[in-house]
Amino acid sequence: MNRLVPAIENPHDARHIEQMSPDPNLMPCNHDKLMRIGFMSALAIAIHNIPESIAVAIPVYCATRSSRKTFRWSFFSGLAEPLDAVISYLILMPFLNNLTMGIMFVITAGIMIFISLDELLPTAHEYGSPHLAIFGLIGGMMIMAISLQLF
Repeated sequence: MNRLVPAIENPHDARHIEQMSPDPNLMPCNHDKLMRIGFMSALAIAIHNIPESIAVAIPVYCATRSSRKTFRWSFFSGLAEPLDAVISYLILMPFLNNLTMGIMFVITAGIMIFISLDELLPTAHEYGSPHLAIFGLIGGMMIMAISLQLF
């Protein structure tokens, strides 16, 4: 795709905000916009955790019929992300730069796409409405594309 982009500079490459203006004195860093993007990203992550928790809780409750076990397993599942973030940061802190962050984002996105297409979609076809699963997949892609354009 990069070879097909007709610009001298690929507009989709990640850059620091200071690199977006030819003269940093002409366009100061817009910290308000960066804070808004950071807040909206944090909000999106928090909202995405709600269906993730439901996806953990429902199978556990159906298997055990125990509210306590369901709460316990959902709670431990929720602790995995912040604990992993702290451990990963402590291990990777000396190596963090734009290249390693890009590599980690690509790996994470690839894993999520693989899990969605290889595990979740076939399971949704088997136990639910096949068309609803496809509509959900396409709808989620559309929401992500629109949110990337808006924010």
